[in-house]
Amino acid sequence: MASRSTLTAWLAGLDAPRLSRVLGIRKDAVAPPEPRSMEESAERLLRPGSVALVLPQLPLPCLQVAEALAALGASQSRGALARALGATAPTAARELDAVLEALADHALVWPDGDGNLHMAAPLRQAWDAPLGLDAPLEELLEGVTSEELRGMLVALGTKPPGTRQQRTAAVLEHHGDPQRVAAVIAKAPSAARQLLERRAKSAPHHTEFAVFEAPTADVQPGERWALDRGFLIRNRHGYGPARMPAEVTLALRGPDWRAPFDPVPPVAELVPVPAVEVEREAAAAATAFAAHAASVLSACSAAPPARLKSGGIGARELGRIGKAAQADDAVVRITLESAHSVGLLAADGDRVAPTAVYDTWVAQEPAAQFADLLHAWWNLQFTPSQSRDEDNKSLPAVAGAPRCSACLQARRGLLAAATALPEGQGVQVGTDLGPLVAWHRPLAHLSFHDKTPCAAAVREAELTGVFARGALSRLGAALVTGDR
Repeated sequence: MASRSTLTAWLAGLDAPRLSRVLGIRKDAVAPPEPRSMEESAERLLRPGSVALVLPQLPLPCLQVAEALAALGASQSRGALARALGATAPTAARELDAVLEALADHALVWPDGDGNLHMAAPLRQAWDAPLGLDAPLEELLEGVTSEELRGMLVALGTKPPGTRQQRTAAVLEHHGDPQRVAAVIAKAPSAARQLLERRAKSAPHHTEFAVFEAPTADVQPGERWALDRGFLIRNRHGYGPARMPAEVTLALRGPDWRAPFDPVPPVAELVPVPAVEVEREAAAAATAFAAHAASVLSACSAAPPARLKSGGIGARELGRIGKAAQADDAVVRITLESAHSVGLLAADGDRVAPTAVYDTWVAQEPAAQFADLLHAWWNLQFTPSQSRDEDNKSLPAVAGAPRCSACLQARRGLLAAATALPEGQGVQVGTDLGPLVAWHRPLAHLSFHDKTPCAAAVREAELTGVFARGALSRLGAALVTGDR
């Protein structure tokens, strides 16, 4: 509820152009029927499924900032976030502001009236242990009894107050001072200090289905000292491993520790590529693809391929179509999957046959035919040229591949990375863009059989003419901007 109320207030305070931009970017969440109120818009934007759709589209610095906020817990000031990321210098501060602006445009992070930052609640669940941190102390103390809290305060040398609420506040205050925590642990017995320092360097391990385990009576050397002082906290029933509050981990990492923040994309090794050469090669590739695609669909019209009992078009029929169209397997698969996605092909009994939509499509000019297939390819939610699965078994085409948003983002990330290249320059080999793609779309899916990052996405982009000579073509630029 807190997320929705603060988001509602933030949306209500935006001017019309900014509000339109936010809702336009998140059109998946505010699709018809039109929201009846700002509160309903906020509720839709915060749905877990809607937030999950946005994540694969985010570049690395957006994910890093979101992870840092998830790790810090509750609402945080921009200053606290900047310190955690080491982004306090003027240039880094401006870069952080740009990232926060992008996250706000996606309605994932927004400021309240006091300048504190709030995060969409479902986004917090994207990380089991953000920045390798366990839950905040306040959450872990929920199962601790008043008497246990009293013991912690006594062990810490603090006079315990009377009520459980007051004792909780006192432990939170003590552990909220990193220098104080570090000073106490520095004087701990050797076994306890080493245990805590080791735990602070590793991500927490949560035990699932702990209810089926016996309560843990024994503790590691030094663990009892840490448990007595709330530097480690065990489940109220004694099940599972002791957990280290996030505040303790951060105190042990020290004042110089910073969360990762890479606002500037990596630099790719570039070579001069005249625009005329890019366009010449792209035009040749697009023309060849268009001709082969027309031949592939013509072959399907002349002799509709048989469907496998399990669904889709198997390797034998794909080979027959490829031979008839004089096209390689990747082109055949891209064509069939793209055509099927826009209704040019459909199952017809035990065959996959052209439809009435195909009859209209085939009457168009080749350029219009190509544009339809190119846009269909651009929006496919899987990698159409992928011919084998994780077990190296042949994959049928047009078999209803599972939706894979991260596969789509590999394609989008490639073109985003290519768009960022300086004019007149490109990479020596298309796959050299891998690190840059990973920055633009860190959650993008890599094909199982890619020997180099994004090889499948690069190959498809080269076959369709949107990427040539290691650079983005005008066709590719039109796809990115949505210009048909």
